Formats: sequence, C-alpha cells, structure tokens
Amino acid sequence: MEMKDKPRLAEILGVEVRQKFAIDGFDIIGECWIDEDGFIINNGNGLVPAAVLARIINTPELINRAVNLTPAELAICRALGARWVSRDNSDCTDEWVDVWSARPERKGTVWDAGHEDHLAAVKVGLFPSLRPGDLAEVPEEREAKT
Repeated sequence: MEMKDKPRLAEILGVEVRQKFAIDGFDIIGECWIDEDGFIINNGNGLVPAAVLARIINTPELINRAVNLTPAELAICRALGARWVSRDNSDCTDEWVDVWSARPERKGTVWDAGHEDHLAAVKVGLFPSLRPGDLAEVPEEREAKT
C-alpha cells in the first residue's frame, strides 16, 4: 500500500493531519483539523468558509494548534507551577519559552498575560514540542489511584 503524502494545506498551516487547532478571532468556528483529503473541517463536521481559509493561509499566526507536551516538559511546568507555556513568533525572542500562571493573549507576534502572571522564561531547547507561535495549556496532574 502506498503511503499518502501529507495534504498541502496541512503543510501550509503547519499542522499534522487530524491535529486539532483553533483560529484566533473565529471562535464561532470552534476546533478545526485537516482531514486526509486536505479539507479543513470544524468540530461540527462542517467545512470552514473560504474567507476564513484565505485569512489563515495569509495570517498563519492565527492558528493555535493543540500541543502535546512531553512528560519532561510537563515536569518542568509543574515544578514551576505553570498553567500555560508559550513560544513567541518573533526573531528577538525565539530562544525562550515563557511560563505563565494565567492564559496569555496573543499581541502581534508575542504572547502576554502581564508581569504578575509571568513565572519564568526558559531556554527553548527544554521545550522541543513548542514551535514559534505556540501556546499550550498544562493539564492538571491526576492523582494516582492506590
């Protein structure tokens, strides 16, 4: 059986097939993903309007892809008391990942929640799962059953 190439739209948007993402400013559309045939689908199994598709192709920073943090990344976040981690989409801050106690908002190419919610800036090499522009929520740690 021949391995099918990743759909071009997924490459353009920087997501994997079936990887969930949201579109900033288009909350009404909800969660989206690219299917195996290259269609962009929203959580209501509807197609995303062409105007929105054009907007995200021309403004890729509107894409908020779901990021699965590794166990090592989660351990760092939990040690720092983080609820969110972000990586700016800016040349001057590309070496750092910001750690937050509250959800930051995108302001141009950077994420910001204010100084009181900024816990730390750590080297980007400690968070290989984060690509420029990414924001990830740190899931709550579940207690182990005994």
